Amino acid sequence: MHRATYNELRLDYAITTVSPLCIQAHDTNRFVTTTHPGSGDLSVYIPGATLKGTLRSAAEHVISSSGLDCCTTDKPCSQREHVKRAATSADLYRALCIACRIFGSSLMRSHLTAIDAFPSQPARAVTVRNSAVEPIEVVEDESFYGMITLRNFERWHVGLLALLLSRINIADVQIGAHRSAGMGCVTIRYTRLTLIYPGFEPGAEPQEAFRTRLHGVGQLFTDPLGRPGTNPYGYIYPDVADMPDLPDAARFERGLGYSAVILAPDDANDPDQADEYHYLIDNVLTQQALAWGNFLHGNQRLRGKR
Repeated sequence: MHRATYNELRLDYAITTVSPLCIQAHDTNRFVTTTHPGSGDLSVYIPGATLKGTLRSAAEHVISSSGLDCCTTDKPCSQREHVKRAATSADLYRALCIACRIFGSSLMRSHLTAIDAFPSQPARAVTVRNSAVEPIEVVEDESFYGMITLRNFERWHVGLLALLLSRINIADVQIGAHRSAGMGCVTIRYTRLTLIYPGFEPGAEPQEAFRTRLHGVGQLFTDPLGRPGTNPYGYIYPDVADMPDLPDAARFERGLGYSAVILAPDDANDPDQADEYHYLIDNVLTQQALAWGNFLHGNQRLRGKR
């Protein structure tokens, strides 16, 4: 399923700390640091694996709370007999639990990737004392900039991601260590949304359809006979909204071997534009929650018939 790319969503974001943030280096009380990509100096950062792990944990809670099957650390999908019997990548994708389909497993690559997030300029952590533990390093009043990507995504992937990010914004989900002490509360602001359709160069009429509607992989996938909507992975088809779900501000671009729809302010330093586009992007993501709800209800009905 990852040999060819049919669509890709790139979500640029800024994470701003609300309460102290503590992401500890392995077996230490020190905040993780690495080389800042802009200056080359040492700086704190939020590892992409930390954000992805937070999102997956929250997704597993949502899926399990909905009454659907979700593997656990003790009993991962890779140890399940029906997964071991999967003969093809399509069989494997259908056999995996919902969380593994989007976040990956030891047997199949993830659809979602989170890139390390850095402050605009190199920053250092400060040491604080906590009566319950030894002195620890935290970061306060700092913003980190990164990107989340979804490759070969279905629209329910986007809807679930929107739900998880909203839970972070209301502090229902926190990041890092010492969350029980109130640490790890952050807000996520969206700065740019890019929808890429590699190898697809539509004409005038399809171009408008792509500029106004987000297309899931099931809408683009074709089998060897060229029949749209038929595929061994069981991708949802049709996977495009009945009504436009992209705002008028979205612009269509065409490059060598790809088409893209971009939603981003002309001046990222203008706070009014930044606020406007954050809400526009948030609205696009939130509208895909309907696709997630439909997918969820469909799986609940299937499970009830077994």
